Amino acid sequence: MNKYYTPEEISSLVLQMEIIHKHYGNEFMGEIVNVIYQLQDKWIAVSERFPEPEQTVLITISKKYDNDRVIFIDTYNGDNKWNYWSSKYVLAWQPLPEPYKAPTEYK
Repeated sequence: MNKYYTPEEISSLVLQMEIIHKHYGNEFMGEIVNVIYQLQDKWIAVSERFPEPEQTVLITISKKYDNDRVIFIDTYNGDNKWNYWSSKYVLAWQPLPEPYKAPTEYK
C-alpha cells in the first residue's frame, strides 16, 4: 500500500507541483497540501472501528495520571481487548508500517 519513490520520481513530482503552482496559484497548492496531510494521517479512532482480531498495530494511549499521549505496539484480541493495554486507555490505532528495505542498486 505504501509507495516508496526513487529520487527521479521525487524530482518529477516536484516539477509537476511547480507547474501546478505556477498555473493555479497558492490557494490551490494549499488545498493539495491539506489533502496530502489528511492522507498521511492514518490513525483510526477506536470509537470508529477496531483492527482485525490478532492484528498487531500501533496504538495511541492516554496515560493514567496525566493527559499525555504515547505510542505503543499492541495486539488486538477482539471483543474490545488488547494484549497489553486496558481498552480504557487506547484512543486510536494504525497499521504497522512496512519494514525497512535497503535501496536496490542498479548496475
